[in-house]
Amino acid sequence: MLGLTLRSEFTNKQFSGTIIDFTNRRNTGALDIKAHDFLTITYPSIDLLKTIEAVQPEMARPVVIIGSRGQGKSHLMAALAHMFKDTQAGVDWLTHWTGHNSAISNLKLRTDMHVIAESLHLHNYKFLWDLLFERHPHGVYARGVWEGQGEQNKTEVPGHAIIVNMLGKQPTVLILDEFQTWYEGLTNTKQYPWRSWAFNFIQILSEIAQQHPELLVLVVSVRDGASDAAQQVYRTNPVRIDFKSPQTNKDRRRLLLYRLFQNRLQIPRGEIEKLIACHVDEYLRLKQIPPSDHDRHRDEFIESWPFSPVLLKLLDDQVLIAVEAQETRDLLRILVDVYATAQGQSPVITPADFSISNDNTGVGALLDSVSSQIHRDLREKARRNLEAVQEALMGTAQAGAVPHLVPILSALWLRSLSVENLMGAEPDELHADITRQTPIEDNQFVVELDLIKQNSFNIHLRSNRLVFLNEENPEAKLIANAQNDRLFQAGEDINHLAQEIRYVLTGAEANSSSYRVIVLRRNWEHIPWSEVDEKD
Repeated sequence: MLGLTLRSEFTNKQFSGTIIDFTNRRNTGALDIKAHDFLTITYPSIDLLKTIEAVQPEMARPVVIIGSRGQGKSHLMAALAHMFKDTQAGVDWLTHWTGHNSAISNLKLRTDMHVIAESLHLHNYKFLWDLLFERHPHGVYARGVWEGQGEQNKTEVPGHAIIVNMLGKQPTVLILDEFQTWYEGLTNTKQYPWRSWAFNFIQILSEIAQQHPELLVLVVSVRDGASDAAQQVYRTNPVRIDFKSPQTNKDRRRLLLYRLFQNRLQIPRGEIEKLIACHVDEYLRLKQIPPSDHDRHRDEFIESWPFSPVLLKLLDDQVLIAVEAQETRDLLRILVDVYATAQGQSPVITPADFSISNDNTGVGALLDSVSSQIHRDLREKARRNLEAVQEALMGTAQAGAVPHLVPILSALWLRSLSVENLMGAEPDELHADITRQTPIEDNQFVVELDLIKQNSFNIHLRSNRLVFLNEENPEAKLIANAQNDRLFQAGEDINHLAQEIRYVLTGAEANSSSYRVIVLRRNWEHIPWSEVDEKD
């Protein structure tokens, strides 16, 4: 696929994922590796650039990074820690990206700062001052001053003056990931008022970061900006990074591609445009996009390649929300799987590449992210519908009339995982999904889709949208069974129809319970009368 290459960490059959630990016992954590190596896989997203800007020299506000699990908070904070630890690596990274964004050239990094970065969800520390005293070069002395105050004078938390004096000897960057998880796990009773102590101490740190920015840079992350944990830092009017700016969605797409592929930025635009021309042209035609918007849509397809922007939007805005996945983290795993299977087969990867008949096409990674049994069951129902269509057409004149059976059902299944009001797909969307390097004639597609609908029993029609549901469509199942020759291999249909005719004409005893099924048989009117008993 134009020489596109996955990063080495994603080429193993079971890669370790993108969960960020600052450090671990295997020395593979984000801060265990060299700064240059980590920054090499870091894209200058608008949120990262805002964070760097907020902690420049002379800036006097703490930073709160707000975002749900899997959005990239930990990666951002690890990149920041590396830039403070190895300023030259940070400067080299900024210089490298200046050509892509001229505003980067104005950013400055602080020097000679001691870095303390901790993933608080690991609960290695009950109190933040223990973290500071243990990891700061002058922490032992500061702890001695505090504990040496005696029982009468010792405060519940280390005082403002003690911390300022310690930081004065060595200015520090304090990066606290998963602050909310840690804070909400603290006991807060009369006997153990630990959360109240944490509240008092984080307020002290916030005030120092605001009043003495030359001594302390404070960066914390929370999942919910309205949580009590976030409110403790808000008292000092911090800079808030919330992953919700207008540029974030566009940046997110670029970040995904840069994170996944070593050389995505080096693939010539012209080659991509030529490769996906047929798919894009058909998309514009089928969706009836006005000519004035053609260039904008073409740009989106080129920028999103090797994935369709329709697929990325579907996964990001609908599917991952519906199945409660962990956004960027799970999205990367899903895209790696589908790319590894589809490369060389599809000029652009669409929902049709999530084959319901092959777990290695992104389906397995997606199902791992699914929290609802309903969504898990839906995939099995889709596979049964696939088998039903194949069995119904096998050995008939229409056996080869549905060459796109698997991609059509696969695209419909993926689109049926969306949020309620957007579930399913219109026919033109499915038509675009399965279009590769050769256009599919409209009438041919209509014939294929009609045959699929006639022989499937979990496809429902909602307004003009088709959707897979766990509950069966009674009418569709009735028709599908009636048209399935494999259910009547021993001539049961003819024998039963003869019994029904005998009953109608003579009143003889017959079972009419299956009458409706039989009369719906596509060939019932061609039954030779010679096969009906003479007395009928």
